[in-house]
Amino acid sequence: QTVKSLPIADFGNAFEKAAQTRSHQAMIVLMQKQAELHAETAHQILVDKSGDTMAVFLRAAGVDDAQANRIQLLAQPAIGLSVQNATRAIKFYAQLKLETCQHAVSQWPKFKAYGAKHQGYLEEGAPVRKVSGSVQTTAQAEELRYTG
Repeated sequence: QTVKSLPIADFGNAFEKAAQTRSHQAMIVLMQKQAELHAETAHQILVDKSGDTMAVFLRAAGVDDAQANRIQLLAQPAIGLSVQNATRAIKFYAQLKLETCQHAVSQWPKFKAYGAKHQGYLEEGAPVRKVSGSVQTTAQAEELRYTG
């Protein structure tokens, strides 16, 4: 089962809106949908105070410079507390290359969609289940009662 990523404009707008409302849960879900990231990986992106990890993710997602800078300032308010931090974040994002960031994000932990198939205990090939002592004793007693 694969997850369909959003078109770049839709992702950027939705992510910016989630950042405006400071909805970390919404941002995590969007990152999961966009790049099939594991929830813990998405969380680590959000808690990186430098904003560098988020910058790499946003560039990999194809978000344009202006929108990415707004998202970073909204999602990481500490970046906007000083002109020096904001300038550094803007310059860092501008020098990121799309292909390099996409390669980096492709290496981050992904979630796996497990499609566990239910297998009844009576089906052929099902693992043998051990019977606990009390259940076995009860079953033997019932069998003796019926057989005699």
